[in-house]
Parts: sequence; structure tokens; C-alpha cells
Amino acid sequence: MKTSRLFTHEPTPLIGLLGAVFLGAGLVLVALTTNLHFVGDDWEFLRIPYQHDLVDSIIAVIHRKLRLGRELYEVAVVKAFGLDRTVFHVISVALHVLVAVAFGLCLANTFPNRPRFAVAATLVALTLP
Repeated sequence: MKTSRLFTHEPTPLIGLLGAVFLGAGLVLVALTTNLHFVGDDWEFLRIPYQHDLVDSIIAVIHRKLRLGRELYEVAVVKAFGLDRTVFHVISVALHVLVAVAFGLCLANTFPNRPRFAVAATLVALTLP
């Protein structure tokens, strides 16, 4: 089977490059957006870490039993950086790109004979919200 020159080696550098490009594009979009804001139920989730200390916030989140992962993430970001919306969005974009690149690398290691599949799946993961 003949492969293109792009995939003569492993797809890891290309997946890393895709991650860097999407991270850069996401950070540029955050920088260009003049009105970053929290909407809807964000304030409901952000109310808990704003009103309580770290341990009480974690306990309150666990007792609510709603979107546990998201609420714990928001508690950690608010406690570390306050309610700075720009930092919150930058961290969210960086975390999304990191997870998508890790997903692509896992696929590249799981299916070493299908590098195009791993790169395509990484692109899909990067573009989904």
C-alpha cells in the first residue's frame, strides 16, 4: 500500500501542529472578542465558588449532583483566577485543544496503521464544541 509523503512517519507531529494552530486561533478569537460574558446557567454554577471557600464549594457541588465535572472545573478556575472572564475563556480553549490532541494521540497509538484516521478524528475533535 502506497502512502503519501505526509504520512511516511508517524502522525504525532501533525497532530501536535494541528493542536498548536487551533490553540493559536482560539486565543486570537478570545483576544479579538470585546464582550466575553457568562450567560444563563453559568451564573448559577459560578455562584457557589463566589460565595464559599474551596472546601465548602466542593461539598456544595457534590451535594447538588448536577454536571459534577463542569462545576468542579468552574470551582477550580474561579478559586485560582477569580471571576476574570478572559482567563476563564482562555483556560477553556486551552483545555479543549489539549483534550482533542490527547484524543488524537491515543488514536494514533491505538491504530498505528491508520494515521489519516487519527488526524481526521483530531480535526473533528478540535472543531466540535
